[in-house]
This record gives sequence, C-alpha cells and structure tokens, in this order.
Amino acid sequence: MCAPRVLEQDRSETLTQAPQWTEQELRIVDRHARRVVSGRYSHAKAAVPRCRAELKRFCDRTPGAVHHALLLRARMLGRPRILVRWTTAEKNLLDRFAQAVADGRIETAREAGRQCQEATRRLHRRWPARYAGVPDRSVYTIQHEIWPRVARLGLRWFNSHWSSQERGLVDRYARLAIAHRYPDTRAAARACCKAINRLHDSQDRRRTGRCRPVLVRTLGAVYDQVFDRTRELAPHRLPHRRWTAAEIRVAKRWARKYARHLRGRLRMNRSTMAQLMQAELDRKGYYRTVPACAHEIIRRYRLMTAPRGQPQPTAHR
Repeated sequence: MCAPRVLEQDRSETLTQAPQWTEQELRIVDRHARRVVSGRYSHAKAAVPRCRAELKRFCDRTPGAVHHALLLRARMLGRPRILVRWTTAEKNLLDRFAQAVADGRIETAREAGRQCQEATRRLHRRWPARYAGVPDRSVYTIQHEIWPRVARLGLRWFNSHWSSQERGLVDRYARLAIAHRYPDTRAAARACCKAINRLHDSQDRRRTGRCRPVLVRTLGAVYDQVFDRTRELAPHRLPHRRWTAAEIRVAKRWARKYARHLRGRLRMNRSTMAQLMQAELDRKGYYRTVPACAHEIIRRYRLMTAPRGQPQPTAHR
C-alpha cells in the first residue's frame, strides 16, 4: 500500500502530500467513469464505494478524492455538468424556513440552514426512488436559497452598508468590551446584535405597522464589526482569554490525531481538524476561532513530541 510523502515547510509545520495516481488506479477510475457516462450509475457519487473498494488493492484513497477523480474523467469522456434542480417539495421547505426567519422564530441563517438541511434529508429518505439522483444539499447551498426568499418577504437585504446608527451601536459595545463590561467580545457582539435588530424592528413597525420581529443583522456579521472596532480602539489592551482545562483536553486529543495524520494513519488535514475541533468546543459551550484551534493543535503537538531534558514551549494562552 502506498504511503504519503512528508514535506518540510519553513521548519514550523510538516505537511503530507497525497501519492500520485498510478496507471492501474487510473484504469479502474476510467472503467467506472465510463459506467457513469453510460448511465449504469445514476450519478458519480453512486460509483464511489465500488471504485474505492477496487482501489484499496493499490492505495487507500479517500471518498472525496475518488469522487473528484471520477468527475474529472467522466467530464473528459463527454459527460456534461449536471445541475440538479430543486423539486417542488424542496422549494416548499425553503419557503417554510424563510418564513420562519422572517417571523423571528429562527434567529440566524446558519441555524435555518441546518434545520432545513435535516428536513431535506428526511424528505430524501422518505422517498428514495423519487430522489435517487438528487445529491445531499449542503448548508451553504440552502442558505443561498433561503436569503433571497427572506428578502422577497419585505425584509432588508443583509449585504447592505452599515448605517451611522448601526456603527454607533457597534462603537458603543466595542468600548464596553474594552472596559471589561462583558466577559469576551462574543458576549458584547451578542448584545450588540440584539440592540441593532431592536432598532430596525422599531423602525419597521413605524413604517409598515406590522408587529412581527425583524432580523437584519446576524451574530456573525455583528461580531466581525465589533471585533474590528475593538482592535482599532485598543489593539494592545484587549485581554487574551486563557484556555481552560476542558479546552486543553480537547486540544490534546486533536493533537494526538494530528500526530497520527503525520504518520500516515489518518487522512485529515490540519484545517479540517481545526474546524472539527471548533465545532466540538462549540457544543461544549466554548468559542474559539478556527485559526486559534489550528494554532493550539500545533502547539500541543510540539509539547507532546518535545524531547525530554530540553526546554519545552511555554503555554502562553
């Protein structure tokens, strides 16, 4: 079985490069791609399990890599790019969750996308024959379809410029975060987001007379604005929140997985590990950015692999 090659980069991090495709593997991919083009497979994703099982004799390829190779070869053989249109039942789900966002029953776009994705999967499982060739809809694709529907319901478009009143609220809560009135920037952004949406809610009620709540700014957008403003006001005075014992335990577990990845036993890059680590911390009630998780994984890995008797890196966060 082939093994990934290890590359050194700037003496600071070690990267792994996937082995090149051999002629035997390409012949197997070509055979299954021809079956995709001829219609023996409903779509390229349906050919991945069998093709990957045959490829394991030479190299253990990931499902994503096999799917990508099948798509490239099928397109070279004349298969056009297929855009699976949304069905009527799926559009009804999108309209229902767009109305929920407009009514304020769902606060964020991400949560609406997650709930709509689960409902779409249940719909596909309920009618497997009807949705045989329909791929799994991603959260980002669903969000891209939900927000235009929200805008058509009469709400403001979310990528508009920030008004002077909104920037005034951002500046106010950024100064409160610097004065330690909130435990972290995330809490200040959450309060600022509620204040901005209350402002637009009152303006919308006076203009249209309706009583339903209005969601104009999401928590992620407000957090970016508050964070940038705090950096402008006090770039060196903001406290860095130290990692708690529970967060360190999670980081050590992902550092051990990163060590397995470097030895070729786990095919998962550092960026994916950082995203999964951030999701795990979020479920436990902690907030960390993806770059912070990636940095902590590398630092914990160096602490684990440092030779005994030599000074180890100090834990500064």
